[in-house]
Amino acid sequence: MTEKQLEVCQLCLSLCRDVCPVAVHAFRDDLLPNHKVRAAAAVLRGDGGAWTVEQLDACTDCDACTTFCHFDVPVADFLRSARARVEPEAVPRAPPPSAPPMRASDLSDAVWLGCCRPEGEALDLPRVDPPLGSSCCGAKLPAGVDDADLHHAMARGMLADVPDGAVVVVADAACAAHLHASAAGRVKVVAADVSE
Repeated sequence: MTEKQLEVCQLCLSLCRDVCPVAVHAFRDDLLPNHKVRAAAAVLRGDGGAWTVEQLDACTDCDACTTFCHFDVPVADFLRSARARVEPEAVPRAPPPSAPPMRASDLSDAVWLGCCRPEGEALDLPRVDPPLGSSCCGAKLPAGVDDADLHHAMARGMLADVPDGAVVVVADAACAAHLHASAAGRVKVVAADVSE
């Protein structure tokens, strides 16, 4: 990120306010992308503290902040570089809960949750886009931030526009497992291997 991009992001009036799933579902302005950029800049200058680590950890790597930035600032890449400085060795995560396997019968009334893997369009299913601000299931949240309430709120937000009883197909198995667990029986979420 250039100095100019950093300045633009830090002075921005939070035009990305509604796209960060963590900030939206945690109801915390200090977790907005431009606030995380300030924390990342502090870390990269070498003067970050515990507050900066918390802000950097409150990220799902969904890239929505970069995708929706009106000024083409690579926010997500900047946050990742700062997190790499803070946590050079990632802590392995526990395996996600299991999601039901996809069966051919699932596809008859299924919908594709079109969020992070456009390759899914190859399945030729009706697409349902998650509402703005619910662009990640929360599966990638670091352990220090991933409390059950926030995680499930984010996942339920992803499925808000999906009708009850539907079968929802997503590309990523971990995402499917987290979404299925958070759906609590309202919908069935399955993973599709779109590479085959």
